[in-house]
Formats: sequence, structure tokens, C-alpha cells
Amino acid sequence: MSSYNPLELGEVQQKILKHFFECGEKLENVSHISKALGILQPSIQRSVGELIRNHYLIKDTKYSRGKKHLLVTDKGAATAIFLGISLDQLEIFSKKYGLNASLSFLQNFKNTFKNVEKRDLYIKKAVEFYLKNNLFEEGNVRQQLTEEEKARARLNQIYIAREYFESQGFDFNNINNFRDFINKYKIDRETMKNYLRYRKQGIERALVELAKD
Repeated sequence: MSSYNPLELGEVQQKILKHFFECGEKLENVSHISKALGILQPSIQRSVGELIRNHYLIKDTKYSRGKKHLLVTDKGAATAIFLGISLDQLEIFSKKYGLNASLSFLQNFKNTFKNVEKRDLYIKKAVEFYLKNNLFEEGNVRQQLTEEEKARARLNQIYIAREYFESQGFDFNNINNFRDFINKYKIDRETMKNYLRYRKQGIERALVELAKD
């Protein structure tokens, strides 16, 4: 399956999505976005319409001075992350809108990936899986995944964790100082356990196959 391609969105659409996380305003509408980005309002209106039709944005039900506000969906937020907004920008955005589920996810993510310099890279890898597998329903993350999708999601998490561990210097074949490694890089123990269980299962399957020869 090919990787998610953010360039499928037009340049203006990409700028609009990122704007939600880069702007300090709490209420967003076409008029404000047009002024903030310095792009004519008809062009913003067209791009917003496309983003709504494809479930990156939704219209809020509340009005202010007759202007309808726009909100970012889960799919829109994931795309903005993929387009390069930082973990800090996502956290500020989530606090601004009181998105408790997002804040809980971010806290768990921070607990797993302690290396601040690498966090933005790995959250981008995490959301890419959801984007390229289209695990959204009308813009929201699907609550009911198939067993195959759940298995692929778990495997994706393990691959990301493995890459992160190895980037920190972890060598599965040399674990004499395993406890020192865990403590030094403040690795989340549950994540490491899941990774090691996966490696153990793979090795056991390989041994079974070799025994058949």
C-alpha cells in the first residue's frame, strides 16, 4: 500500500489545516483565515468547501455575528501533523479546545517517547498509519476496527517503537546493560515489554519452521 501523500491536498488546503494549529485565535472562519493567510476569500471559501466535503473540517453549530465557525476533525488534525505541525502545537491546540482524548493520547505518547528531539518524527509516523489506511469515518477515528486492522495497528506501533529504541542505541542482540538502557533513556516499560514479546514470538515461529525441515 502506498504511503499517504499530503500533496493530494492543494497548497491552500494544506495552509488552511496548518493555520488552525499555528494561529492563536480560538474561533476560526473563512474571513479570519483569509486575512491571516493573505489569500483572497473566494479561494479560501473553495478550499474550505473541499476540506469539509472530504471530512478534514466541519462546520460548528454555533454562530457568532452570523459567521459559522470551523472545526478540525481527527482526520484534519492527523493530516496537519503529517504536514509538519509540532507536538507542542498539537498540545496547545488540544488545550485550547478542551480535547481531553487528544491530551490523554499526547501524555501517553510523551511517556513512551522521552527524547524530545525525536517526538515530532514519531508522532508523524504514528498518524501516517491511520491516514494511509483511511481509518476514519466522516472525519473521526473509527471506533470499530476489524481484527485485521487492529493487528496491523499493533504491529505498526511495534515497528515505530523498534525504530525509536534502535535510534537510541538499543541492540536486541546485546542486552547486558538492558536495565541501564531503560533508565538512561526513560523508556516506557510496557512499550518495551510489548516489543520484546513480539520479537520473542517471531523467534519462536522461526524455530518451529526450522524444526520442520
